[in-house]
Amino acid sequence: AVYQMPTESDDSSKSVALALQRVFYELQFSDKPVGTKKLTKSFGWETLDSFMQHDVQELCRVLLDNMESKMNGTCVEGTIPRLFEGKMISFIRCKHVDYTSSREEPFYDIQMNVKGKKTIHKSFKDYVAVETLDGENKYDAGHYGLQEAEKGIIFASFPPVLHLHLLRFQYDPLTDTNIKINDRFEFPEKLSLDEFLQKPETSPAAYTLHAVLVHSGDNHGGHYVVFINPKGDGKPLFHLMRCYSVYGTLLFLRRQEALRRKERNEAHLYMNVQVLTEDNFNGHQGNDLFDPERANYRSFKVKKVATLRSLMETLSEQMNYPINMIRPWPMTLRTNQTYRPSAVDLETDSNKPIIDLADNANPWTVFLETVEPDSGAGCLPEFDKDSDVLLFLKLYDPRHKRISYCGHLYMPITAKARELVPELNHRAGFPMDTSLMLYEEVKPNIVEKIEDLDLPLENVLEELMDGDIIVFQQADINPDEFELPTVKDYFRDLFYRVEVTFCDKTIPSDPGFVMELSLKMNYDQMANAVAQILDTDPYLLQFFKAQSYRDGPGNALRCTYEGTLKDLLVTFKPRQPKKIYYQQLSIKINELENKKQFKCVWVNSKLKEETELVLYPNKNGSVADLLEEAKKVVDMSNEGSGKLR
Repeated sequence: AVYQMPTESDDSSKSVALALQRVFYELQFSDKPVGTKKLTKSFGWETLDSFMQHDVQELCRVLLDNMESKMNGTCVEGTIPRLFEGKMISFIRCKHVDYTSSREEPFYDIQMNVKGKKTIHKSFKDYVAVETLDGENKYDAGHYGLQEAEKGIIFASFPPVLHLHLLRFQYDPLTDTNIKINDRFEFPEKLSLDEFLQKPETSPAAYTLHAVLVHSGDNHGGHYVVFINPKGDGKPLFHLMRCYSVYGTLLFLRRQEALRRKERNEAHLYMNVQVLTEDNFNGHQGNDLFDPERANYRSFKVKKVATLRSLMETLSEQMNYPINMIRPWPMTLRTNQTYRPSAVDLETDSNKPIIDLADNANPWTVFLETVEPDSGAGCLPEFDKDSDVLLFLKLYDPRHKRISYCGHLYMPITAKARELVPELNHRAGFPMDTSLMLYEEVKPNIVEKIEDLDLPLENVLEELMDGDIIVFQQADINPDEFELPTVKDYFRDLFYRVEVTFCDKTIPSDPGFVMELSLKMNYDQMANAVAQILDTDPYLLQFFKAQSYRDGPGNALRCTYEGTLKDLLVTFKPRQPKKIYYQQLSIKINELENKKQFKCVWVNSKLKEETELVLYPNKNGSVADLLEEAKKVVDMSNEGSGKLR
């Protein structure tokens, strides 16, 4: 994944990704110690910073953050969270009423207490230990008032690679400094963490110790020593991490820089070819065959003047298929804004430059048809561009509201639509006599049912072209049984679907959570959907429009709002993430909108303890109403007068 990050146009002195690629390359091919000065310099740690103490967790975070942002929008997007991200759930659970508040949060490392803990297992026990909230520390449980509760953390999932950060430095109030805890701390070669999961995962949370980083010294200075167990056989390598200048690699680095300069100077001579195979179409639930923004392309850098024949030879070699087992279908943006494969004439176009065939598009995207590996076929079937058509097939399942990709086939344009039915049943795994409904996916929100299956394809499909898509489903269904009973209903719903990020207004820079909703939703439908995710009452939520001129919450929405979700999102540009803010309430939104918010300070009868209260008297209420609201939430002393002023 590190090697696949695009660094062609990076500044070699500032790019963390390029510096890491260089270190990986040298570690792989150099027989001398590898210097890391350029890597730490790319962090923004200049010469003076190199002599400063840097925490290993800080280094890890700088590195992973840079990697993750560099991989965004590339074929290795998501590698860092896939490897290192787990999820934990923070919860508060009331003891005497049925009320729980919980929040799922991602983590890249877990900070373990060492003080007073002898083993990793005891540190984990300490991490998930439940804290009791009682007395003056009771939990405000909304309309249940102040409640005794339990507060804790449980793990929802652990990542494939687990980083544990031992908290060996802690603040000492007596000396007003950080001191190092040198207590013995044990960790096994094999570690099982299943007992700390909320519910078991598909694979056990069993880990093999891979590396240990040991800090030698105190909080004023020192160095790290690393023990690495690369084969997982319990035989560690030992390596002292220090940064030396490695003169033996300078010549190599200069050559690398010269090579990069040459590449930059010749960049205009090259273009990128993005290759898709049928694997990229599996699982796609939207229009066309794939999502161009999320597709995991295989990219090839080729000369613009290279011929189609030489490109095919490159693809044959790189994709490990004989050349007669692959066929290119360039992706074309049609006038109706669909993006479909189109035919290329291999006989007449083999010697044409790629840049001409791509019509100057860079990158040029190509669907590469391949022989099915287990089909036993020695070559692809013949395709007559004048009399055949390439069709793609999708199956719609109304029960699960899901599309399944069913491959492609060649058909004579004179063949009747009915001739497709046996093959469609075969691919769907239906009995051969299953009655089907066939639709043509014309463009977003336009799907036409093929009414007469006895007409030739050239007559039933609108402007028959290679890359046309037929979506089919079982015919004998009860439409009242399903929310989206037909293909047409599914694609109409898809047209109005939108991803919205909901952010908690009370948490600065809350990343929020993403929901796929319909633009036609009204306020109540949106509130119900969000309440389900947050496990709360929709009336205990208040929503706020996003501001159009800067990131952040704007005006509050009244619960009587009559517009649609589409109306709430009109200020967002097409590709901009769409946001709505919310806050959880202690009283219902319809009551809140008839009330006035007051912040008050409650002082007890001895005038010693202060507590800030947020009270909600009616908008047209009196001071007496304010005091009545206060009585509901304060604990008055038994020795007091029972009155408030």
